Amino acid sequence: MIATAKIYVEHLAERAMSFECKPYVTFEVEVDLADYVPESFGRCDCIMFGAETLVITDYKHGKRKSADGAIRARCAETLSADFREGY
Repeated sequence: MIATAKIYVEHLAERAMSFECKPYVTFEVEVDLADYVPESFGRCDCIMFGAETLVITDYKHGKRKSADGAIRARCAETLSADFREGY
């Protein structure tokens, strides 16, 4: 698991360095997506944003569970639109 955590940290560093300018980065963020998916809440590992890019990362290790593709797409589309509009 330590090796996997190191790879994850490297991934986050690479994502942060891929921004055109230094992004705002915050960790262990409490999120409430109930406006987009009823009763959806929790924490995500990392949120980065800068210019017109928003990256939300939440690492999972263990049993493979995935959100429904339609729900993921709807959340991503709505969150991106809100981000562009300065929600």
